[in-house]
Amino acid sequence: MEESFWETEAGIEAQQSKEQPEVKTEPEQQIASEEQPEQATEVRALTVSLDDFAGLEERILRAVTQLKQERQARIAAEAQASIADARIAEAAAQAAQAAAQATQAEAALHEELDRNAQMKAELAALRAEREQVKKRVDKLLEQLDSLEL
Repeated sequence: MEESFWETEAGIEAQQSKEQPEVKTEPEQQIASEEQPEQATEVRALTVSLDDFAGLEERILRAVTQLKQERQARIAAEAQASIADARIAEAAAQAAQAAAQATQAEAALHEELDRNAQMKAELAALRAEREQVKKRVDKLLEQLDSLEL
C-alpha cells in the first residue's frame, strides 16, 4: 500500500524506537522511567491517532472512489441522454418528412379525384351528346325510309 500522507517521520521513528530498544545508562534510565508513562501515553495517543488517521484516510479514499464512480456513471448517463436526444431529433425529422410526404400524397390524391370528377362529367356529357346524335340519326333514317317507300 502507498505511504499514507498522515505518516510522519515522528511516527515512523516512534515505531522504530519500539522495535529497537536503546541502551541507556543508569541516570538516563531513572529519567526515562519517570518519563516513560508520559511517553507511553504519547505513543499510544500517537498510535491511536495514526489508526484514526488511517481509518479516516480509508474512508476518504472510499469516498473519492465512490465519487469517481458516480461521476463516470453521470458522464455515461449524459452520453446516453445525448444519444437518446439525437435519436429523438432524428425520429422527429423522419416524422416531419413523412408528414410532408403524406401532405404531398394527399394533395396528389385530391388532384386525381378532381380530374376523375371532371372526366366523369365529360363522359356523361359525351354520352348525352351521343344519345342526341343517335336520335337524330334515327330520325334521318326514318325520313329516308319514308322516302323510299
